[in-house]
Amino acid sequence: MKASLWMLAILFCTILQLSTAIIVKDKDVTTSLQGGILTSFQTFGYQKGGNLSFVPAVKYADRKLALAVCTRSQWTTLISLKDQFSSLCNPHLNETVLEYDGVNYTYVDYFATRNVCELTSVSLLSPLLQDYEVLQKEQYTLALINCDAHRTIQKVSLSYTMRQPDGNHLSLGTQENEIIYKWLGFFWLVIILLLLMEMLFLVQLVRRTLAPDEITTPSNLEAAALAAGYKGMGLHLLLVIVLFLKFWDVNVVYHRWDQLASVGEVSLYLDLLGSLLFATSECAFFCLLLLVAKGWRITRYQLHTDESRETSYAFIIPLCTLLFFSVYNDGYYFLSMMLLYFFLLPKIFHSIHLNLNGLQTRLIIVEDWLYHAEDMDSDEENEARAALMLAIKLMFDCKYSVFHVLKKAILTYLVAIFVCNCVKVLIPWEYDWINTIFSESVDACMILVMAYLIQPLYTRMGLFFLSEGTFLLR
Repeated sequence: MKASLWMLAILFCTILQLSTAIIVKDKDVTTSLQGGILTSFQTFGYQKGGNLSFVPAVKYADRKLALAVCTRSQWTTLISLKDQFSSLCNPHLNETVLEYDGVNYTYVDYFATRNVCELTSVSLLSPLLQDYEVLQKEQYTLALINCDAHRTIQKVSLSYTMRQPDGNHLSLGTQENEIIYKWLGFFWLVIILLLLMEMLFLVQLVRRTLAPDEITTPSNLEAAALAAGYKGMGLHLLLVIVLFLKFWDVNVVYHRWDQLASVGEVSLYLDLLGSLLFATSECAFFCLLLLVAKGWRITRYQLHTDESRETSYAFIIPLCTLLFFSVYNDGYYFLSMMLLYFFLLPKIFHSIHLNLNGLQTRLIIVEDWLYHAEDMDSDEENEARAALMLAIKLMFDCKYSVFHVLKKAILTYLVAIFVCNCVKVLIPWEYDWINTIFSESVDACMILVMAYLIQPLYTRMGLFFLSEGTFLLR
């Protein structure tokens, strides 16, 4: 029962978290309209005097299509009338002629008996839509009305531009995202440089402290701990790769927002690159989390062949599905992200639990030995052995605290995702950028906690020290 609840919580949090990773273009729309149906296809936060400009949909000149442009309160009222199309789709008696690209098109304009919106029923060919200026600072909804109750239109493709009075194409409440991701890129760059400096410091410390032969055959426990950290830097290199992927992902998101602000759409190149980096960084992060949870370089030198194969599959399969569905089908893109969380998080918790149990057992054994050592004769040999066991206890304590904190951090991460998305309901639409800050902060905190737990300087505390038969946990 507990496992089922965990699965549901993980899936729910995953769906909520994904909303911050996708940027929707405000340039084009493709939708299907059943007869007599009112369908919304775009919401946009405007400053007063913002501009809405449609390219005349001349290919639908013979279709009974109308457009509604409504504020939030007006949209609520319009929805209540969606079954009363006689009040929304009243055709004018005379046809109207539009000249576009040297060709004359004849169409029928509509008017509403109850004019509940700024524009309630306007033909897609109306000159009014080619350069419309909104009347107030509000979040507007655009909707299509199929005034032919007996005809379904399988595909409607429209092209339009939405701009603020200063020419910015971003909706009010998202304009700050550009500067947020710009500074977020600088933040990740600083973290990468700090980690590289710490790794370099460890390398210099080992070379100054240990002779070349002591790296392979250390003479004492302190030298063994330093040598183990030096030889186990593969874990830190993987962390650097994850941070670099996150850095480039954030930078691509920044350029996507920049393009949206300037021209209202994102280039295909940036879309593909953004999908690639987002998918790769997510999969790499969770695979690194899985390796740490399994205790690689912390409680074991290497993984079993089956575990190595499992980790490889955990990276390759979700990555391939994420990339495939992000390009060909956005709906299944969410499903592939759910599979990533669904299969990896239970394995991560299970591995952490095994390591905590193993370390706790060894701590009990060592503490019991130290307790009975107080009754031993205080000769030089016993004192040296007691000092060694005390050092071993401190190493086990360090390893245990890493897994204990990591488990709590992951649980907090899931709760924080849920809280962030609940807070969205409370934040006004014009401050939507605050949701971006919350969401990115949650991701950053989780990555930073993991980076802190396996930082190279913990080498001195014996985090990466292993001894065959004594420290290797199965």
